[in-house]
Amino acid sequence: MSLTREHLAQEIIDAGRFLYGRGWSPATSSNYSTRLSPTEALLTVSGKHKGQLGLDDVLATDLSGNSLEPGKKPSAETLLHTQLYSWRPEIGAVLHTHSVNATVLSRLTPQDFIEFEDYELQKAFSGVSTHESRCGCQFSTMTKTLRAWPPRCSLGWTPIAIASAT
Repeated sequence: MSLTREHLAQEIIDAGRFLYGRGWSPATSSNYSTRLSPTEALLTVSGKHKGQLGLDDVLATDLSGNSLEPGKKPSAETLLHTQLYSWRPEIGAVLHTHSVNATVLSRLTPQDFIEFEDYELQKAFSGVSTHESRCGCQFSTMTKTLRAWPPRCSLGWTPIAIASAT
């Protein structure tokens, strides 16, 4: 079954309301997308409040991040989404948030990562089955993330998330 552009746009709108309602995506921060076709993505446009999105607040882009809809501006984070779709064809959607907690944590941590070891909560992360291990979250500026995708970690653990520090 192939989903229509309108249905996919509504899915993005619903995700925005859900994430905003939980405080994970305040105001105009964050960006969401879904794969529209093998060569196109549907993304939130720049500068829109994620809890108040409408059908006109999404746009189609090619996988190079170029808008396919005149008058609609892609966000600065568009390439994060399109590079993920190019990297892994099975990726169907990207929900990239800027929660207040994650943003503050990334600013207060002196290094560009936070490491977890022997925390039961580690098992909540994909691919982590025991707390008797080390894993971590790597903070990165968007430019650094885009140049180094997919992420690599030289600290002996698997990155469980990449959190933008900007």
